[in-house]
Amino acid sequence: MKALVFLMSVSVLACCAEDGGMGREGSPVWFMRTAPAEQAAYFKKVCSSYGYTEGTSEMTSCVSAEARTAKTNATSILAQDNIAVNVYN
Repeated sequence: MKALVFLMSVSVLACCAEDGGMGREGSPVWFMRTAPAEQAAYFKKVCSSYGYTEGTSEMTSCVSAEARTAKTNATSILAQDNIAVNVYN
């Protein structure tokens, strides 16, 4: 019983976003439930951690590339499960 409670707790925590929302950043659920502005803010933070500077064309390119890659991965995950959903563009 304790093992079951532990596994359920880990599962719930694993699906939570950094901000406490549902779905880990970049997951199919996160893309479905997160507004585009919040997604952009997340990817800006990712690109900043790579060393890009806010307001530069390099940052803009990084944010676009990171978002595109994450959306492609999320869509692939959904396609593997044959789940049809709308993902924010």
